[in-house]
Amino acid sequence: MGEKESTTMLPKKIVHSLKEHLKKVKIVHEKDLKSGFGPVDF
Repeated sequence: MGEKESTTMLPKKIVHSLKEHLKKVKIVHEKDLKSGFGPVDF
């Protein structure tokens, strides 16, 4: 259970916005990692 891959089709009109959003999220994530945040123990 949970090991299946799936593909989601996205409308072409949102691709650019999604890519820009992911770039911003990556920058925030990298800053968090440099500040010692990010790793999570379960």
